[in-house]
Amino acid sequence: MHCIQTRRKTTLSSTSTNHAAKYITDFGYADDLALSAHTIPNVQSMLDSVGKEAKEVGLLFNVPKTKFFVIGCDISPLFINGVALECVDDFKYLGSWIISTKKDLASRKIVAWQAILQMNKVWKSVDLTREFKLYVFTAVIESILLYGAETWTLTKTLEKSLDGCYTKLLRYALNIHWSSHTTNATVYRDLPLISYRLLQRRLTFAGHCYRSSESAPQPISDTLFLDFPDRKYRVGQQSRLTYLKQLLNDCGRNTSEIKQLQLDMKDRIEWSKFIKNMAP
Repeated sequence: MHCIQTRRKTTLSSTSTNHAAKYITDFGYADDLALSAHTIPNVQSMLDSVGKEAKEVGLLFNVPKTKFFVIGCDISPLFINGVALECVDDFKYLGSWIISTKKDLASRKIVAWQAILQMNKVWKSVDLTREFKLYVFTAVIESILLYGAETWTLTKTLEKSLDGCYTKLLRYALNIHWSSHTTNATVYRDLPLISYRLLQRRLTFAGHCYRSSESAPQPISDTLFLDFPDRKYRVGQQSRLTYLKQLLNDCGRNTSEIKQLQLDMKDRIEWSKFIKNMAP
C-alpha cells in the first residue's frame, strides 16, 4: 500500500451530467496499491478491509511508505493498526508525481542528467559514431526523461522547458560544447523536437486507452474523456489545462469536436495514419 487519496464527491461523466455516476476505488500494479474514496471514513473503511484480507494471505501494509492526500475536502487522520498516516501534498506513484506535471517534469530532468553523467565514457568516445550514440541516447536517456510523459499536460512554458532540456542533453551526448557555436539545426539534423514526438506518443497512448474497452469494459476508456466544468477565473487568469483539453489542442480541435475525436480514435488504422501524418 503506497497511496491513498480522498476527494469531494463528484458525478463523473465524459461530456454530459446526465450520465450515471461511476466511481473508481482502487488502482493497482503488483504490490503498489492506490485507494480512492470521497470521504475520510470511506477510506478508513477500505483500509481496514484491505488489511484484513491481506493478513489472511500473509501480506502486511508497509506503514512508513503509506501516505494519503486530500483533494477538495477537510483533512482528518487515517490509521493503520493504530498508527497515524502522513498526509502529503503530492505523491510519487509508480515513479511519477500525481498532482503536478511541472513537478514530475522537473524530477525527470534531474534523473536524466544523473543518468547521462554516469555514461561519460560513451559520450566522450571518439571511436563511436553519431548514429550509435543516438541509439544509446534514445534507448536510455530519452526513455528516462519521458517516463510517464504520455499522461502530462504541458503548457507552452513547460513544452519549451522540455525542449530546452532535451537539446542540452543531446548536445552533451554528442559531445558538442557550447563554445563551438554549433546551431541547434546542425545538432538535430533530421530529428524533430522532443515535444512534437511526445505529442505523437500521447495521442497514440490515448487511442490505445480509448479502444481498450472493445473486448471488455475498462474505466480508462471513460475517464479519458472526463472533463469537469471550469471554475470562475479572474480576468487574465488562465483556466486549467485538463488532459482532454491537451488532446484537443494536440489535434487542433475544440470541445465541439469531442465526438469526432472519439470516432477517429476508434479506428486504429486511420488514427495511426492521422498521427503519422501530423506536421512537426
